[in-house]
Amino acid sequence: MKKILLLGMLVVLLGAFFGCSEETTEVPKEAKLEFVSASVEITNWDTDEYTVSFTLQNTGNATATNIQGRIGFTFEGETEATWSPYVPLGVDITAGSTYSETMVDYAEDEAEALIILAAEITMEFTWETE
Repeated sequence: MKKILLLGMLVVLLGAFFGCSEETTEVPKEAKLEFVSASVEITNWDTDEYTVSFTLQNTGNATATNIQGRIGFTFEGETEATWSPYVPLGVDITAGSTYSETMVDYAEDEAEALIILAAEITMEFTWETE
C-alpha cells in the first residue's frame, strides 16, 4: 500500500513539474517602419525654395538600419506618382522610436513650385533589421 501511495505521489509531483514548466518561443527580431506623415511647404517664393517634411515610426522590436527613402508626387490629373530616386537617410531608428526630417529643394520656377504644392505626396522606404 505504501508503495502505491508513494508511486502516486511521485506521479503527481512529476506531472506538476512538467505541466508547469514554461515553454518559451523566441520572438523574431523585426524592424517595422510606418510612414506617419508628410508635408510640402514653399518656404521662399523669391528663390522657389520648398521643404518636404516627413515622420517615420519604428513599431517593430528591432533597430531599422540602412534606411533609404524616395518621394513620389502625384500631380493633378495623373493617377501614377512621379518618383525620385532612393536616397539614404543616414540614420538608424531604434524600436519604438519616431524620426522626423525636413529636406530642402528648389523648384525651377514659381509655376513648378505651385504644381509641387498642389501635388499629393507619397513616400516609400526600404530598410534592414539589425
